[in-house]
Order: sequence, then C-alpha cells, then structure tokens
Amino acid sequence: EELEEDFNRVVPPSELRARIEDVLEVLADFKSRREPGRSRSEYIERLAQDMAELFGYLQELVDYFLSMLGPNEALEFLEASDKP
Repeated sequence: EELEEDFNRVVPPSELRARIEDVLEVLADFKSRREPGRSRSEYIERLAQDMAELFGYLQELVDYFLSMLGPNEALEFLEASDKP
C-alpha cells in the first residue's frame, strides 16, 4: 500500500512534514480520528519512518525517542537538535 509506494521514491521534505503533522493529529484524538482497521502501532511506525527520513536519523533511534518522550515531544526534540 502507501508504505510500499514510498519505499521506491524520494519523498519531499514538505510531504514528510505534512504526514508527520497528520499522524500527530490522529494520535492526539486517536479514538475519533483513526482510520477504521488501523492500529495505533501502525501510526507510530509511519511516524517513526517519516521522522527518521526527514531528520536523517536511524529509525531505531527515532523509535527510542518516541518510547522515551512521546510523539509530540520527540518531534520537538528532533527539531531542536536539527538547528545549527
């Protein structure tokens, strides 16, 4: 599906950022905003992949940040670390 399509192409940073924001919105009110049949772990996996690609980190490290900090705080941390 969507993940397989993205594997074979370069995703522009603006698209990655938009997807990250969309996933964060869904996670903020998961019960009412999620797609039927999609689990929270699928959204977290997509978020981790997009964050890793956008900021140039290994996905395992982003997974660690997400487990320690939560989705919004992990994004704030990665953005703060990205600035010179």
